[in-house]
Amino acid sequence: MIHSLPTRLSRHGVALAALAVAAAVMLGHAQGQSATPSATQTQVVRPNASQRGTAAPKLAVTGITHRRLSFRGAGGGQVPVDLFTVDPALAAVEVVSMRAVVRSDPSSAGLGLTEMAKRLTGTGRQRAVLVLSGGNIPTVPHTPMGGLVVNGREVSPFDHRLSVAPKQNNADKALSEECRTKTEAVGRRLGGVLCVNGPKVAIRLSRDVESAPYVQCRHAIQSLPVVVHPADGSNGICSAELFPTSTASPVERSVACVTPDGRVHFAVTGPTLLYPLADWLRSPAGPGCRGALNLVGDYFAAARFIPGSNAQPVAVGNGFVAQASIIVVRGR
Repeated sequence: MIHSLPTRLSRHGVALAALAVAAAVMLGHAQGQSATPSATQTQVVRPNASQRGTAAPKLAVTGITHRRLSFRGAGGGQVPVDLFTVDPALAAVEVVSMRAVVRSDPSSAGLGLTEMAKRLTGTGRQRAVLVLSGGNIPTVPHTPMGGLVVNGREVSPFDHRLSVAPKQNNADKALSEECRTKTEAVGRRLGGVLCVNGPKVAIRLSRDVESAPYVQCRHAIQSLPVVVHPADGSNGICSAELFPTSTASPVERSVACVTPDGRVHFAVTGPTLLYPLADWLRSPAGPGCRGALNLVGDYFAAARFIPGSNAQPVAVGNGFVAQASIIVVRGR
């Protein structure tokens, strides 16, 4: 039976200069700084206000549903979001390392999500029906910045360095204290980990999986920030980003979250700040996430899915930018 839901869904020797560039790239995406792709890269497919009331297409495998929804952004306008809900008991969630793909097939260098999805969505029961941008903002194409585990093997080491605290321009002491507390709560490191062990998927703090992550997670992506705290379901983003003094700017987002029933939800949004997105993710009006992790932002955020056995693939977001990792969902 196919589910159907209504509506909208370092190594040694690396130069200090390269590290500085990598840090700037990571921080820019984590805080919402926008970068501009070339005109040929942009491919964003989203419904307009009237289309968000129409039924979303069915997906071709049991255990995966797609809804086209929207939520109120920081400025009061509606932010479109494609929400993919996966039951890990019925559909397998896996991670693909693009660095490993390029090593085995040099011709794959420079390929984005769209082309990789074509390779992964062939025929057969085990074909992928949902392919999403992973995490680990690339410092160079195909190179993860944080930890990456694929099939129980650590492809990229977990990052244990302290991250930079959120920039505070607001003079409100209570607000600054809130941000300080939230920053320390995730260990001031790459905030969290999407951890997959067969039918069990979890969002965990990086500090909780620093010891042998490849033992604790069959598949894992380390990224930042944690947008919904897995300990208590609270908003993990400093509300300072909503103030006029904030340097954050709305960008597209790819986020993973887990609900108490064990399901994992992947959201690919239109331009948004993280604070209102986190509020929607954890609310009853949204998925009701217990923990959520920002995977990637800006024009890296994308998805491609097969809505039916004979239907053409549907693309959401930009599918032409090289990714460091890809999330694949297929039937069991």
